[in-house]
Amino acid sequence: MAALAQGDLVHARRCFEEAVDIARAQGDRNCAAGALNALAMLHRVSGHPERSRPLYDAVVRLAVDSGNDEVQAIGLLNHAMACIDLEDEAGGRRDLEAAIAVATRIHSAPASQAALEMVRRQLLHDEPVSS
Repeated sequence: MAALAQGDLVHARRCFEEAVDIARAQGDRNCAAGALNALAMLHRVSGHPERSRPLYDAVVRLAVDSGNDEVQAIGLLNHAMACIDLEDEAGGRRDLEAAIAVATRIHSAPASQAALEMVRRQLLHDEPVSS
């Protein structure tokens, strides 16, 4: 994340990909989901949301498989943002509604707040959100 914050996208990508490989090799679904989410975010914020969508799909699948509802909600929110970036409003709406349902069910204030912020920005046509 430090490399990404410093704008070193090449180094950040290598680190995120290595983190994914290590987490998968260790069978750690939660760490793999986190690393995939970071890699997807890198693609999305660097102008390649089409590359982020399959990664966010994998984040959601890993979260569902491991029973991590918080990560599932975050993955759905991030996937919704990628859909919106790609002007797939139906996909964005579907994912946002699913994320809100999960966040509501588990009483997740962070995921609920992120969903509300996303809705606010879309309704007011502000700049796209990043997470």
